[in-house]
Amino acid sequence: MIDPDKPDELYKAMKEVLLNKDLQGTLKKKGLNYSKKFNWRKSTGEFLNVIESM
Repeated sequence: MIDPDKPDELYKAMKEVLLNKDLQGTLKKKGLNYSKKFNWRKSTGEFLNVIESM
């Protein structure tokens, strides 16, 4: 992890992602897998529950 309050760390991390194709692939796969946890039906259902509980 990086400290977002340290610009040098942020710069180095962004540069690493831009230049490292293997890291890009790994992050892409992880992002796609994580996105599978979400869907519109579930999100709208949870939103409706919050609204109805008010």
